[in-house]
Amino acid sequence: MSPAPSSVVITCEHGGNQVPKEYRAVFRGARDVLRSHRGWDPGALAMGKALARATDAPFVFATVTRLLVDLNRTKDGSGRFSEFSRSLSEDERTRILKEYYEPHWTAVRNTIAAALRAAARNKERPDEVFHVASHSFTAEPGKISGRARPKRPYEVGLLFDPSRSRERSFAEQWRRAILRSDPDVQVMMNRPYRGWTDGMTTVFRTEFGPAYVGIELECNQAVLAQPESLSRLRRVLCSTLPAAVAHTH
Repeated sequence: MSPAPSSVVITCEHGGNQVPKEYRAVFRGARDVLRSHRGWDPGALAMGKALARATDAPFVFATVTRLLVDLNRTKDGSGRFSEFSRSLSEDERTRILKEYYEPHWTAVRNTIAAALRAAARNKERPDEVFHVASHSFTAEPGKISGRARPKRPYEVGLLFDPSRSRERSFAEQWRRAILRSDPDVQVMMNRPYRGWTDGMTTVFRTEFGPAYVGIELECNQAVLAQPESLSRLRRVLCSTLPAAVAHTH
């Protein structure tokens, strides 16, 4: 059973590591960090595109490096600018927000609003929208404050707000569907991050209310980097997302 096309929206906030021409000097000598997981979410864009095709859903994405501006941080959050972009003047940072940050947020917001309007016209489903934000995580998180952080051997993390019953149900339905499809896929809930901290889904939960069901999909970059394991995981996620949406209650 496939969901109505209007009930799903797919986004990708960290789809690339592109540096706009006018800011290349800021990142001179930073090629390695731009190519690393700090600069973008490798594999997340391709996975997002595949999920959008599988659900016939609109796909909103961005490819500017998160080191210029992090599109998954809120206006009130402290992490929008990195050590590179924080060195710019206030006027330049304002320009970056207007040219890269605000257009993406507006596009996602408008797409979700349009999906809710379409869902309201669809008598077969409740008035709701399922937002899946495609991200990826590094299996080797390195050190923080001199201490090595635990490795992340699992393939998938589903981030949600456990205080919201439909998000909790959606995440659980998707996890069960994934395990039915391939029991060898390791799925973690609210790992490697917590789904209720500063980010896009947090804002839209308040803005759109109970009709909004927001999940962040985190895929292991080591899995996405290998063609065989990527193909397997993509097949599993794309085949199970429609069922997870259909059976969420």
